[in-house]
This record gives sequence, C-alpha cells and structure tokens, in this order.
Amino acid sequence: MSWTTTLDASHKVKASGGHAVQFGRHIGRDVDAFAGFSFGHSNGGIDPTRAHLNRTMVNDGAGGYRTPVATVDADGHERAPSAELSDYVESRVAGKVTRKDAVIMRPFVFKADPEWYDAHCPDWRVSGLNDAALRLHEEATRFIEGFGGQQNVAFYSDHLDEDGYPERQIGFVPIDAAGKLAQKSFFTGPAQLREMHQDLRRHLRDTCGYDADLGVSPRSREHLSSVAFSRKADQTKALNKKASTAWQNVLEGSKANSQRGADLAARAAELARREKQVEADQEQVEADRKAFAAARSEAASLLDDLRAARTYDVEKAPQMMHGALLAAMTNARAPIPGPDGRPQTVFAWMSAQAGRIYNSVDRPASTAALADRLVKVVDPAPTPGAGLPKKGGGPDF
Repeated sequence: MSWTTTLDASHKVKASGGHAVQFGRHIGRDVDAFAGFSFGHSNGGIDPTRAHLNRTMVNDGAGGYRTPVATVDADGHERAPSAELSDYVESRVAGKVTRKDAVIMRPFVFKADPEWYDAHCPDWRVSGLNDAALRLHEEATRFIEGFGGQQNVAFYSDHLDEDGYPERQIGFVPIDAAGKLAQKSFFTGPAQLREMHQDLRRHLRDTCGYDADLGVSPRSREHLSSVAFSRKADQTKALNKKASTAWQNVLEGSKANSQRGADLAARAAELARREKQVEADQEQVEADRKAFAAARSEAASLLDDLRAARTYDVEKAPQMMHGALLAAMTNARAPIPGPDGRPQTVFAWMSAQAGRIYNSVDRPASTAALADRLVKVVDPAPTPGAGLPKKGGGPDF
C-alpha cells in the first residue's frame, strides 16, 4: 500500500513586526509550558493537555540540535525557551536584512499519511511518536538539511497537540552559498516545489521504507499554505459536522415518527379489541334479554296454571300446582334482576317467594289459599273473583 506525503513551504516569516518571536512561541509552546511560560495562540485546534507530547529542538550551532532552555536577557529578565528559536534565526540573518519586508524564514510543514500513523504508530495521542514515526520525521529533516544546509535549519518541532495527525515543523532560514538572505535562490516556482516533493518521497522510500505515493496531493495541487489548508480543512470539518447533525436529526425524526406510528397502531389494536368486546357484550345482552323474555313467558304460563289450580278440586290442586312449579323451576334458569339489583334466576326467585310464603307466620290453611298467595306474588295486581286473601289476611310481600 502506498502512502501520501505533504511538504508545505508556503508560509513566510518576515523581518518586521516581531513575526519571528511570535512564530517561535507557536513552535516551542511545549518547552515554554514546561518552563512555566504561557502565551496565547491563534490556532483554536490546539489541545493543551497534549502539549507534553510535542518535541522541540533548536540548532546548537555545531551540526546538531538541543532542547531550548529559559535564558536571562541583559536586564536580568527571564526569557521563555522559545526565545532561543528566534535568537538563532536572528543570528543567521544578522547584517543580511536589507528591507523590512524581507523574508527571513520559510518554515516547512511535513505530514505523513494519517493511515500510516494508524497502522504504525496508533498510540501517538497517548504515548507520542514511536521509533518508526520518529525516524520518518527525522529523515524529513535530513532531506531539508540536504536541500539548504544544516546550518540553515534553525529548529524543528513535532506537533502532536493539534487537530488532525502529527506534523513536523522545520524552520528554514534561506541563506545561500554566497551568504546572502535570498529565498528566491531556493524557491524558484511551483514546478521546483513539485519536484522537491517528489524528491522527498523518494528519499523517504529509500531511507525508511515508506512507500510514498508519487502522485500530487490535493493540498499541493491547490498550492495551499498550512494556514489556508488548515482553514479549509476546518471548514470542511464544520460542513461535515453540520451535514452529520442534519442527518442525525432526520434519523431521530424518523425514529420518532416510527414510534408514533407504533403508538397509533397499538391504539388502533386496542380500539378494535374494545369494539369486539362491545359487540360481544351486546350479543350477551341480547341473549340475556331473550332468556329473560323466555323466563317471563314461563312465569306467565305458571301464573295461568296457578290461576287454573284454584278452580280445581282441593285434592287435585296441589298436584297441579306442584307440577307447574316444578316445570317453571326446572326450565327457568335465565338471569333476571332481583330485588337488590343483582341478577337471579326465575328458579331462585320462585323458590324464595315460595319459601317466604311457607315460612310466614300466617301460613295458608289450604292449598287454594297457597295458590292465591303465589298468584299475589307473581301478579300483584288483584284479579276480580280470583279468591285472593282479604286485606290483613297474611304477610305483605
């Protein structure tokens, strides 16, 4: 698998305005923080909790590099370690700056493929760069030394505390072989920069086994500076986040609609169940009504039999009455409202009435009198000539 590589050299640090000092503080924020110094930074993507993972080195003037340290100025004021970065730049350009807008430094920003870090240095956010990643960054620095001379590399710094993936910043001072400050001697145009990128990729492939893709990256193709590229990346990230949020809202809305649909379906099912229950209740009511009508019909038949029993011989009346009662009590099982409002059967109703008559204090003296009492219970309305007992002749039912 081949990996992408970017090398940005679009940033320019000029002599005027204290630019070199401010840039040095941005580069050496790790050593400054370690020494107790804190400066504001315009880059909002810096995570201070990961500053200890950075690694900043300054040219020692003897062919190597060392860690910057706090110093004291001529007035006895302590200076932050990052001041040594701008000190070295100023020492290189001393006596060579002829204009205030002269470019005294062209920093390089080296970045390897993010997927390479995921595969070869997955714990860099916690443990920093491992040996493989550190060697890759060191070889990028060796390439810049070969491009413009080790003495022109003022410093380098591995930044692991920013959004995105690790990068190495390399501070390059454009002093040519004649000792002149001349950036144009090193940077002649876009074609020369593209060829330089290809040379770097070949160098990494040969020294580190980094299978660099020799194609042109989007950043190089658009000729974006590190600031512009970072700004564009932030804009793209913001747009992606906005799109992701919108899509999440759509999904949540769809989920809410699905839940509402499920609730409506459950309500519809409950309504259908209740409708079936109402239909079943109506059918039961109709069945009860018919049963009650049949019971009333049987009661009316019993009433006729009771009335007829009064005209029979005293000896035969009990048998006829008994048969009528038995027939009604056997067949009349349908529920009817009782005196207390609760349902009861004609059987229970007639039994209760017969029991009340039988157990009353004023017990009938004859079968005919018993028939009259039953007629009174079933049909309270007096029937002329029916032989009902006289007022006060028995208990009032």
